[in-house]
Parts: sequence; C-alpha cells; structure tokens
Amino acid sequence: MTDIEDIIDNKQDFADFAGDYLADALYAELCNEYLGRPGTLEERFEACGELYELMFTLTLRMSRLCPVYDDGFVAHIAREAFMRDSGAWEGMTEKELRHTLRERLKRRNRGFAIDCHVHTSDGSACAEHPARLMVEAAVHKGLNGLIITEHSKLTSQNIIDALNAEFSPFRVFSGIEIRIRHDDFLVLGLHDEILNRLDWEYIELYQYVREHNGYIALAHPMRCWMGVDTNVFSFRPDALEIYSVNMDNVVWERRQQALRFANDLGVRILANSDAHATNAFRYCNVLEREPADESELVRMLKAGEYRLGRAY
Repeated sequence: MTDIEDIIDNKQDFADFAGDYLADALYAELCNEYLGRPGTLEERFEACGELYELMFTLTLRMSRLCPVYDDGFVAHIAREAFMRDSGAWEGMTEKELRHTLRERLKRRNRGFAIDCHVHTSDGSACAEHPARLMVEAAVHKGLNGLIITEHSKLTSQNIIDALNAEFSPFRVFSGIEIRIRHDDFLVLGLHDEILNRLDWEYIELYQYVREHNGYIALAHPMRCWMGVDTNVFSFRPDALEIYSVNMDNVVWERRQQALRFANDLGVRILANSDAHATNAFRYCNVLEREPADESELVRMLKAGEYRLGRAY
C-alpha cells in the first residue's frame, strides 16, 4: 500500500496527519489575513501579536502541541511578514524584525506571569543554583512570580518571606514536588510538614490535598515512558503539566500522547519550566491579574483564569 493508505489504516496516525494538515492550512490562512493588513508600523506589530496568540489558542483547541513556544515559530511569523512587504518595516532586516517581534511579544499584555515549578540548590540536590540566583534569573526573564517546589521538601516560610522582601514586587511562593512510584506531583497552597513524607500513596495524597483546599498537578507526564502509573482517572488532579523544559527533549509522539491524555481526563494544562538552573526558565502561566495571596493564586489556577505563556 502507499504511505497515505498506511496512515488511513491507523486511526491515530490518520488523526495526527489530518490535524497537522488542517493546522497548516489554518495557519496559512491566518497569516494571509493578519500579515496582509495595511497600516502603520505599530499596527503591523499589533497584528503580529494578535496572530501569535490566535495561533496558540487554535492549536490548543485542536488538541495539538503548540509550536508557539519554539523560536522557529516567531521566526516563521517574521519571515512571512517580511516576505509580504519588506518595505513596511522601516529598513529592518528579517533578523532585526524577528528580534524586535520577540522583544515586543515579551511585553504584550502579559498579566501576571508565574512559573509554578522551580527547584533550587538550597533544597534539591539536582539543582544548580540557590534560590536568590533563581529569582534574579526569573526577574530578568520578565516573570512576575515563581513557586519553589523542591523534591519532597517544603521551603521554609522564613526563606520565602526574605525573598519576597528583597525582590518585591516580584512574588515568591512555596510548594512541593512529590514522587509516587514513577509519577511526580506538584502540590501547591499547602504548608503542613506532613507533605515532606516519602511514603505517600496517591489516593492518600489526593484526599489530603482536597480536604485542605490545595492544588495538585501531575508533572511532566510520560516523560520517561508512554504511560502513567497512577489512577488519575478515578482521582483527577487539577492539571497536567504538559509543557516543561524536560518535556522538550521527549519524542514528539510521547508529548502528543500526554496532551491527549490531559484532554481525555478533562483537566487543565500547565506550562512550567521545571527549572533547575538559572538558564532554564522557558515556560510560565499568565494569570489574568496578580493574585492577592496564595489562596487566590490557587483559586485562579483551579478556575483556569490563566493562559499558557513563555519566559523569553
């Protein structure tokens, strides 16, 4: 049989093929609409920003992994815009246009950008830099806040308070990452030292988080294999962390399967860096506004009052 017949015989391969084809066609049509507009330089940059965000939303609704985070995606918009009318960009080269577009996207209606999964060498042996340097790097990346989530260890509130005092108005919160067999879970909004235990079972942890109005998310699912050990269908977490730095190195099929899994569960998606070093900040979640306190942060995450973003 031909390659296309092989694809059609496999339902999932065909769904992937059709999804990619449809996405490409829609992206091309959107480029024609948004990048073909006449107007001032400012209006053209605004159109590029609108296109960027619309493509992102469209991709998620199609249950596709979104290329919006890749530098190549920004480069694609810049290339298409430059090809349509190089004279509209006031003498900029395509490279300069790409750089300017990237810088403007950093500042575009960000809201409150927070990375909910960060490690430091103060509490995680696998991390490279202490909390103070990690916060400095996050500030430099344009974030508004982060959550320190050490492995099986809550960060002292004294440390959190000191970081908040030094880096205000930047916000620092504490959470924890708990491993249960082969799966890792982020727990946010709770500070009882019982969370430092190493012998949690998932149902027990889930019930504890629910009883105390906390937040629980499955971190980087299918990072190491195509399955999940935990019965998350019966006890559904608040979200799955589909985008993180260590998921970038996972093969495409496994990342796509993780996204399908989140959609099958009917839970929200998180984008966090899982940063272990100052050069590892990449993803974030952009809240509609700054939360008044940690309780409101948890409420906003549960309610989905955020969009996925990137730390440049």
